[in-house]
Amino acid sequence: MSKIYCVDDEKVISEQIEQDTVVINLEKGYYYNFNPTASVILLLLKNGITKEQLIMEYSSYFNVAPDIADRDVSKIFAYLLQKSLIAETSNMNETVSIDDHYEYVEPEIVEFDDMQEMLLLDPIHEVKDKGWPYKKDE
Repeated sequence: MSKIYCVDDEKVISEQIEQDTVVINLEKGYYYNFNPTASVILLLLKNGITKEQLIMEYSSYFNVAPDIADRDVSKIFAYLLQKSLIAETSNMNETVSIDDHYEYVEPEIVEFDDMQEMLLLDPIHEVKDKGWPYKKDE
């Protein structure tokens, strides 16, 4: 039986902005920009799906050959696992419906760490008595 994966909602938040998606890993403080094609992969992973189903849905959505879908999805899937943006789950809900249609381009994710310190700062618990932005001494 194939494993089911989904976006790790406990660590990850995302927001679609036009055709791209901005994703933040709250645990590590990194944020990512997903191009439209990579955004489709993320959307398909929202409710839980096997990698094999993901490849089939991707191939169908973009009307690309199965070998291209396998190449694209496998590359992005491995990256999402490595960065802890997706996790194994036991739930598989209905497939997500994607209303917009995006032109096929190779999926791309760009990682940013320039705001890591700010994203990891817990302004309620990790500040001096003076308040934010003064961090407690380490």
